[in-house]
Amino acid sequence: MENKHLELNSLKFKKSDYKLIGGYLLTVTFWLVYKFKIEGYALREYFIDIPVALIQVVVLLLIAKKLIEYYFIRKGSLILFIIIGFLSLWFIGFCTMLSGDYSSLGRIPWSRYSPFTKTVIFNVQNSIYNIALPLSLISGKKYYEHQLSLSRLINAQMALELKVLRSQFDPHFLYNSLNTIDALIDYSSPEEIKQYIANLASLYRYLVNIREEEIVKLEDEIALGKNYLFLTETQFENDYDVHFRLDNLPSNRYLPNGAFLTTIENVVKHNKASRGIKIKVEISITPDTLCIKNTKSPGNKKREKPVGTGLENLQKQYQLLSNEQIIIQDTQDSYTICLPLLSIVNEATQ
Repeated sequence: MENKHLELNSLKFKKSDYKLIGGYLLTVTFWLVYKFKIEGYALREYFIDIPVALIQVVVLLLIAKKLIEYYFIRKGSLILFIIIGFLSLWFIGFCTMLSGDYSSLGRIPWSRYSPFTKTVIFNVQNSIYNIALPLSLISGKKYYEHQLSLSRLINAQMALELKVLRSQFDPHFLYNSLNTIDALIDYSSPEEIKQYIANLASLYRYLVNIREEEIVKLEDEIALGKNYLFLTETQFENDYDVHFRLDNLPSNRYLPNGAFLTTIENVVKHNKASRGIKIKVEISITPDTLCIKNTKSPGNKKREKPVGTGLENLQKQYQLLSNEQIIIQDTQDSYTICLPLLSIVNEATQ
């Protein structure tokens, strides 16, 4: 019932609809005046036929609106819609025909209205010709407004979902960082702890500044990832061996907010050094992707769930922002995530 109520409201004529109908009727009036003048119509025909033609259009529009609302939306009966619609076209067309004959002849020639079937066809055709263009204009306008409203609704929903996804990341990251500080207190010097806290504050300052952004510049996202890696190396010392291969960094490319940081955190979360064997991480770039490849720790050769919550959220971000998808390669010894680089379509026009 709720969906039907929404559809019914969409059929209501707005101020702009009345302006469109008024403009059409005014155009028809001028056209009929010109036509009657060229064809030498009598003055009586001006004052009868033109108003009747305008009334015919308005009445047919109102009937079409009511039939759609009642038989399509409320009742869902196509058969009744066709039958009553056909009878309405015939009746309005018949009344218009009577008016036209009376204005030109001064009387109603009933003998001319046979056979009945031929008259019915003529009346229905006459009504269809007069309603087709204005109904098409209103339908096209309503369709455009519906698509515009739907687009705005989708954009609003996307923005809301993106905020929800980002809000899920922030508390999780803060929780891990506080645990790291707690661990540092036990074996690190006050200077190292202060340096860690300073980097953490710098990272969060940046996150706060861009928290409302849907996408961020590639170079900014990489800088944020490097800041996070400093915090990670402080906590785990020599557990990770990170190599950046970022020559020829493409310009004017973007990533979803927090995408690189989420991917790096995923490496740390699922891979720990064991028996002196470091986790090797290689970060490389192509014109279209940023790839993060890492070796696996011995206990992580086979994941029961290859994609965790963080990556699931990241995949949703890509789905909301573009048609691109994250590329994941999960082998026995390594795990690779390639993040598609995004572009702003209207960048050249801004």
